[in-house]
Amino acid sequence: MLSWCARQYARRIVNVNVNIALAGLSAIVLTTGVLKLLNAWHLLEGQPKWLIVGITFALDLIFDLVIAVGLHWLASHMPGRLSAARRVVDAADRVIDAAPPSISFIKDATTIQFQRLCLSPIFYATAWGVQWWLLHEGVRAEWTALPAYASAVLLTRGLHTPWLLYSNRKVWEQWEAATRARNANNLAIVPNLRDLRNSAHLPSRNGAMERADLQAPVPQVQAGLAGAAQGVVERSRGAAGVPKPSGPVPPGPGGA
Repeated sequence: MLSWCARQYARRIVNVNVNIALAGLSAIVLTTGVLKLLNAWHLLEGQPKWLIVGITFALDLIFDLVIAVGLHWLASHMPGRLSAARRVVDAADRVIDAAPPSISFIKDATTIQFQRLCLSPIFYATAWGVQWWLLHEGVRAEWTALPAYASAVLLTRGLHTPWLLYSNRKVWEQWEAATRARNANNLAIVPNLRDLRNSAHLPSRNGAMERADLQAPVPQVQAGLAGAAQGVVERSRGAAGVPKPSGPVPPGPGGA
């Protein structure tokens, strides 16, 4: 069960949503704690509702941003996070040009936060509306943040997920078109990129930077890549009209 959860969490579309939801809920809990502390010190008594909503907004924004960026770094960019088998796959992807190149943590995190910024009017309209209504209903200030912001998190996760899927698919399609354009003069010997990954038994990906957790040991992954590479060589020989060698292939400079 734990390995299945780890494999699912390794998928970008899953860990981005989980991280943002966890950051949002954690920020709500921390904000509620601060509001409760302020209320215990009688600092919120008699204050206008708009000020309470504003304080909640500022606290939630700071907590949410720090936690979300930290979780994203841990899930996708922390050095040494990748297993040895997955590092082999990533290296092979770069060599055979079979996947879009990875992007930096700063660019990746900025893109996600920009998408969240675009959804922020919906997020805060929902959160402020629910909190304002709860305050008018006489709910204590420290208990209005949790239901209000939890509702906003659930709503915007439902809107952000299709956007992530669409943008990942567009990145993949643009990269694949550019790759084929770069090899326009050699289409006869350029293998289908997805077929190459499948023949090597590598994890499938729905979009750019989708890294499914790879459980196979490194030797098995290397063997799969070697088989795929041999298939590429044979198809290239056939397309170029080069006969298949009848004898054993001599070892390279570093061979035994």
